[in-house]
Amino acid sequence: MKARIQYVMPALATLLLSCLASGQEPAASYPSKPVTIIVPATAGASFDRNARLYARELGDRLRQPFVVDFKPGAGGTIAAAFVAKAAPDGHVITLISPSFTIAPLLYKDLPYDPVKSFAPISLASSAPYIFVVHPSVPARTLSEYIALARANPGKINIGTTGVGAFNHLLAAWLHIATGTKATFVPYKGGPLYMADLLAGRIDGGISSIPFVTPYVTAGKLRAIGVTSARRNPVVPDLPTFAEQGVPGYDAVNWLGFLAPAKTPGPIVAKLSAEFAKALKQSDVMGMLKVDGAQPVGSTPEQFSQFLVAEMARWRKLVQDGNVLKRD
Repeated sequence: MKARIQYVMPALATLLLSCLASGQEPAASYPSKPVTIIVPATAGASFDRNARLYARELGDRLRQPFVVDFKPGAGGTIAAAFVAKAAPDGHVITLISPSFTIAPLLYKDLPYDPVKSFAPISLASSAPYIFVVHPSVPARTLSEYIALARANPGKINIGTTGVGAFNHLLAAWLHIATGTKATFVPYKGGPLYMADLLAGRIDGGISSIPFVTPYVTAGKLRAIGVTSARRNPVVPDLPTFAEQGVPGYDAVNWLGFLAPAKTPGPIVAKLSAEFAKALKQSDVMGMLKVDGAQPVGSTPEQFSQFLVAEMARWRKLVQDGNVLKRD
């Protein structure tokens, strides 16, 4: 019996060491070829600028090119489906936004499972949106706007970049929370929406800071509130929704990275760690500051929990408020 144990123990030790080595080897040699970052938008969008800077930082750190590839359309589901089917070796990843967590509410029979088909890597950044109105609207604060909306139910036209778009849900949340009603006007993208807002054909909308601040500065639009729980340093004098009578309102646009499901844990951990370092670089922080964004960073586990919570939040809003009903 002792002889058998003496033979079995070294064999078991060898097996355990080989298992550990097999888990460490992918991370040690990763990346072994260029990495593609799939972006669910067109070239030239803010997504593009963020993705290219992250690609450069990660490429420098990991000594392999990180290449940005664009797959726009269908609310980001085309890009997500592509990544879900990619080889789970860390050489194809994607940059996502709130649209990823909203898509399951808009599209039936998605060709992927938003939870099971992906391996979360890291939350990257977050940035609030701001509520702007045309100067002809007689409201200089959110409180005044709420009073105006209550006095004119359904008569105020709020533009969105599409039914179920992030800014549509933000606007719906505001009006549900305040017991007011507006007419939401969906557009096929930001340029058409902004053209009508500047012309006064619609009354207001909720948009990103870099998209609207030039018009606010020029006096062509009026900013009346920021969607985050705290004021933003780019617009420090602009009060939050919560400060103006909408308690609990806290919503930000965010970006984060996913890999295909079954990507080895050591590779995901390596990407997450390197990305956390990249977020501390001055050029990355400078770009984020211009956009009114904050670097976040997270562990894969934290990002996974965040995504589940975001999906639950938007599902509840859509179901409780019947937000996606088309008039």
